[in-house]
Amino acid sequence: MMRSPISSSWLQPGNMHPLLGYALAVLSVAIAFAFHLTLGDLAYKIPFLPFHVSVAAAAWFGGLRPGLVATALSALVADYFFLPLYNSFGILNGESNVQLGLFVLVALSITGMAYASRKASHRVYEERAKLEATLTSMGDAALATDTEGNITFMNGIAQGLTGWALADAMGQPIEQVLNIINEDTREPSDNIVRRVLREGKIIGLANHTTLIAKDGTERPIEDSAAPIHDYKGRIAGMIMVFRDVSERRKEEIARDELHAQVQVERARLDDLMASVPGVVWEAWGMPDEASQRINFVSPYVEEMLGYTTEEWVATHNFWLTIVHPEDKETAAKTAADRFATGQSGTNRFRWITKDGRILHIETRDVITKDNSGKPLGMRGVSVDVSERKALEDKVSAQTESQRIMLRTMVEEMPIGLALLDKDAHIINMNAQWARMTNAGQDAVGKLIYDISPAFADRRPQYEKVLAGEAVDLNDVPYNVAGDETTYYRDIHLRPVRNADGTMNGMINAVIDVTERHELDKQKDALLALASHELKTPITTIKGYAQLALRATGQLGNEKLSRTLSTIDEQASRLTRLINEMLEVSRIQSDTLPLHEDQFDVRELVTSVVESLATTAPEFTIELDIVDKPAIVFVDKGRIEQVITNLVQNAIKYSGESRKIEVSTQLEADGNNLLISVRDYGVGIPKDQQDQVFMRFFRASNVFATSYSGLGLGLYISHEIVTKHGGRLWLESEEGEGSTFYFTLPIVKSARD
Repeated sequence: MMRSPISSSWLQPGNMHPLLGYALAVLSVAIAFAFHLTLGDLAYKIPFLPFHVSVAAAAWFGGLRPGLVATALSALVADYFFLPLYNSFGILNGESNVQLGLFVLVALSITGMAYASRKASHRVYEERAKLEATLTSMGDAALATDTEGNITFMNGIAQGLTGWALADAMGQPIEQVLNIINEDTREPSDNIVRRVLREGKIIGLANHTTLIAKDGTERPIEDSAAPIHDYKGRIAGMIMVFRDVSERRKEEIARDELHAQVQVERARLDDLMASVPGVVWEAWGMPDEASQRINFVSPYVEEMLGYTTEEWVATHNFWLTIVHPEDKETAAKTAADRFATGQSGTNRFRWITKDGRILHIETRDVITKDNSGKPLGMRGVSVDVSERKALEDKVSAQTESQRIMLRTMVEEMPIGLALLDKDAHIINMNAQWARMTNAGQDAVGKLIYDISPAFADRRPQYEKVLAGEAVDLNDVPYNVAGDETTYYRDIHLRPVRNADGTMNGMINAVIDVTERHELDKQKDALLALASHELKTPITTIKGYAQLALRATGQLGNEKLSRTLSTIDEQASRLTRLINEMLEVSRIQSDTLPLHEDQFDVRELVTSVVESLATTAPEFTIELDIVDKPAIVFVDKGRIEQVITNLVQNAIKYSGESRKIEVSTQLEADGNNLLISVRDYGVGIPKDQQDQVFMRFFRASNVFATSYSGLGLGLYISHEIVTKHGGRLWLESEEGEGSTFYFTLPIVKSARD
């Protein structure tokens, strides 16, 4: 069994200096001689016996030559002191010669055997030293046991892994020093020492073995144990070599985790590809029939086209071989161009399936490149878009049909339509617009303002439309070159916006209203004539009724008085209606007289409101007059007419409410006076508010039987305010009431 090496002991064979060997020979002979002297007479009977020991010691520890020296010295000392003829080197008889010869022969034999044994021991020592040095310097842990399994040797690495120092571990059972358990079950591992000693062969440790060090540290280990045999081949012990595989185990765990993750991702990818309604593929090389090779194609290809994945992989550039003949050249060129430029994109073509069907295909591909950017291959997804293509063709056909129908409708309708860009250039127009404006078919690209003064003179209105407003221009006079007739057009302008709400242009719709204009003129002339013809008899009737009413009052006939009063009231109402029609006639003929004068309009507003308040005592009319003077230059009677009409309308349409508000205030710039009249009555529907100032208009939420009038008051008021350089407008919510506003210019000297 192995022991700890003694590398510097001078007692070890072969480690003694030669001079010390000779000295040892002399010393051993001297010791034997001294011992011989103690024997007394017995020394003479056994003269050579103690010297055999001195020869053996000199030969064992000193070597051959010291052994021979000890033999020679022993023979001389024995001959001189213990053989007859004592104290001399002579020999008395033959018996002494035999004794001396036998001693020399035996001594030489002892010397030879001791020398041979010393040499063998030296070789064993050297081999043992080499083994211990090898085990000590090796990179793995190593330990040895005797046949009982007790520790006889441990190198430094084994000491470090187990946590046991060699001095503490020597003679300890291996199970105590080498505490090994199964990594998974945490149960102690099989007694490997017993197995090696029993089976006499090399045994490897089981997988997933963990070493628990003396301090409780756990390390995964692996390797093997082997028996130690003596010179007779018998098992003399066991040697175990093991190593710490912690880092490798971490790598294995990481590798296993990565493998598991790869398997999960592969499964996900397989599921993903299975759910993709298209062929996922990868190819290497230039996309041509000679060189490109498909190295992967998803199984869906068989469901979609009928070809197996093996057919795709086995045939170079298989995808191109099944492209429809009419599409093959274009498809190949598109793929080749994309490969050459390295740009990803879409390729569209038709594939012929295995059973002869034709599918419309859309392929989205990307180019794979090496580190230098050189194209290596392509990968992509090819999807069957046959249904989408059929739908697109159907929609396209329907769209074309609808486009033709729309174009026919636009061309045939009696309305001129033109489309302008955001700079007012004509983009397109129908034949009616070209005819009504006398623009001609070459008007496309021209500015609308260059077509006619009727458009140029209304440039501000066009700019409003380009800013996002809708504008309606009615009864616009339009003269055509070479024709002395004045035509009349209604021009409707509407903004056109992009999807994000930004302006893109406008639509210009032109309607020929010349005939309507002439009919209106005739109607106005008839109204004027009728008004004049009716005014005289109505005045006469009213006068006679008043005379009769005074006479009846003197007679005391109340019933006749009520009848005459009714005749007088209705005659007054009819007079007002006739006057309104005359006013309209004057406005239409632009003969409405204005007698302008300069005055403070606040006094007029106050006077009108106070007068009307006495006629409607059930109403509360709140008046808010501006503090500063409001000097205007207007027709006082006409402005009184406007205020009166607005307040009377507020009273008429107040419904259940009995509150009216009248206010005056200067606008922020100080150039205009703003007058407003507000009621809390029936209000006006939103979709009808732009018609309020038109002749004969009555809102749909009022009934003619409930509210008297012809619907001319607001029209007349609007024209009066406009002729004075002001504006009249309204704000209204149905069911909540209305507010009418109008402005009058302030005299400059009053502003200053």
